[in-house]
Amino acid sequence: MKKNYQDLEQLSDKVVVLSGSDLSEILQSQSRPDELAGVSDKQVSREYPGIPQFVTGLKSLASTLNVSVSTIGRWKRKGLLDRATFQDGKTVIFNVHEVLDILRVSNHSNFKSYDRRKN
Repeated sequence: MKKNYQDLEQLSDKVVVLSGSDLSEILQSQSRPDELAGVSDKQVSREYPGIPQFVTGLKSLASTLNVSVSTIGRWKRKGLLDRATFQDGKTVIFNVHEVLDILRVSNHSNFKSYDRRKN
């Protein structure tokens, strides 16, 4: 009985037991869209030289992307930026590279729907 108590005590502070590579794999699969699941971090950073990966707040994202704050607010309300947004209370952190990838995919789908209406 005492042995079981010691085992439980050792595990009580551990919610999940993962190796570093397992955790890294899970985080990478959750933080990237399906199109970029196989792309390494070095390849992504080469796509956007000179653009910071993370910014804090709507104003800094708007200035980084050269759009208005109301446009960022509209995209956020629509849920377009949900995959690239980390929010804790009032603090909002955006993954700029992820936002650009989302906008690229979103823009591509808008052009496809425009082509269908035209024909």
